Amino acid sequence: MNKLIATTAAFAAFLVAPALALDIENRDGAEHQVTISVGEGGPQSMKLAAGKSLKGACTDICNVQLESGAGAGQFVSIHSGEKAVIENGRLTVQRRN
Repeated sequence: MNKLIATTAAFAAFLVAPALALDIENRDGAEHQVTISVGEGGPQSMKLAAGKSLKGACTDICNVQLESGAGAGQFVSIHSGEKAVIENGRLTVQRRN
């Protein structure tokens, strides 16, 4: 019985985890540099190619700062069910589909 409960809990966590993962989508025609901060971990900077997405950038809550383009220095916080979108050089938060 305990094995069944543990297996069911692990499977449920597996199903829920992707729904909680937060994404960053670059809809621009240019590459952008972003910095992602999660909890108490140090910030991570990375380049996101034009038209590409970073799936599962973080879970629950993270902060995203745009380091390039017209919106350089712009900062947003994204939460479960949301994604950060770069479009026209600006960073916005949108609901995930």
